[in-house]
Amino acid sequence: MATIHGVVYGNTIELSEAPGLPDGQRVVVQLQPAEEPPAERPKGGDEPVGAAPRQPVDEPPPEWLEHFTVDEAIAPAKIIVKGTRLLAEDLARLVEEGRSDDDLRRLHPELTAGDIDALHHYVKVPATMRRLFGAWADEAEELDKFLAEMRRLRRLPFRDLGE
Repeated sequence: MATIHGVVYGNTIELSEAPGLPDGQRVVVQLQPAEEPPAERPKGGDEPVGAAPRQPVDEPPPEWLEHFTVDEAIAPAKIIVKGTRLLAEDLARLVEEGRSDDDLRRLHPELTAGDIDALHHYVKVPATMRRLFGAWADEAEELDKFLAEMRRLRRLPFRDLGE
């Protein structure tokens, strides 16, 4: 059993380090006050006083996103694999069903190894969020703001938003 220190904010605990468990892993938490005084949240900010600075939010998008696009001529407001007519969500469903990479190549020979790798990353995005991306394709500026906000929120304590 590991001991990891953290700070309580309402019903959220911000840990000092990653617990090394997969996202979604259920755990039992036993709380015990630490010897040091609790960190204070600054007024108007989201960083606890004395906390390490968070990474900048203007980082480039991950490379795997380059394998996807929205093409209104193929499927309005739907994400497709670039260079194909394949809906990313349909392929994600196959991956979630446990289809192997070889199965995907057999079913869709137009997929590259990079496309399949990108699909594995894509399925890690919660399904409700995946559905939102295509709907905002016509609003690129709004989507950029949304993605910047998501990057900012990734650095805040995680809350299970469910699906």
